[in-house]
Amino acid sequence: MKNPEKTPTNPEFDAWWQTRPQSYLVDSALSLAIAESYREVALLAWNAAKESTVILCHVDAIAQLLLSKFGYLSQPHLHRLMYYCQALHLVWYNQPLFSSRIEAWAAGPVVLDFFNRHSSSTGFTEISGDFTQTKMEPTIEKRANAIADAIVAAYGKLNIAQLNDMTQSEDPYRLVAPAPSTVVSPKPEISQEAMRTFYLAKWSRPPISGSPVG
Repeated sequence: MKNPEKTPTNPEFDAWWQTRPQSYLVDSALSLAIAESYREVALLAWNAAKESTVILCHVDAIAQLLLSKFGYLSQPHLHRLMYYCQALHLVWYNQPLFSSRIEAWAAGPVVLDFFNRHSSSTGFTEISGDFTQTKMEPTIEKRANAIADAIVAAYGKLNIAQLNDMTQSEDPYRLVAPAPSTVVSPKPEISQEAMRTFYLAKWSRPPISGSPVG
């Protein structure tokens, strides 16, 4: 029988384990040994799942992070910068920064969840100030700051017309955007795979500087 003192422990896992059905525990050394082995395998699976979990940031928190660096941005300007933040996180970490769908609208990429929450039905508005959101996890906060700093350094001086022209000329947007004056609903999605593939090649050289953290 395995020595219980050598069994790996994890307080969060232990609390969860105590809630599991214990019907397999019977009064025999063999059954106890099997139960202990099962617990150890379950713990290994638990730890592996925790380590592989993608920690996503709330898109409003990314918007607020960008606003803290500019003080003021129009909604279209904010959407283009959030798009590039998502793209750079995909390049650096092979994971999305936020889960919101990004669509190819007439003027450029739009982060749909943010638009739905913070815009009137008639269109975009100018915004400033902050959004009250839950504080980011430390790891994702460190990453998000590094991402935002890199994007601001590369594109922070571009005006909205320049950002629109640039995003519209790049493959992730260009290959899915509807023809001018075409009405499409819902708008086509810009896929994360297309973003990572394109910007992995584009940003292997300037203007993007910096490196992954965390």
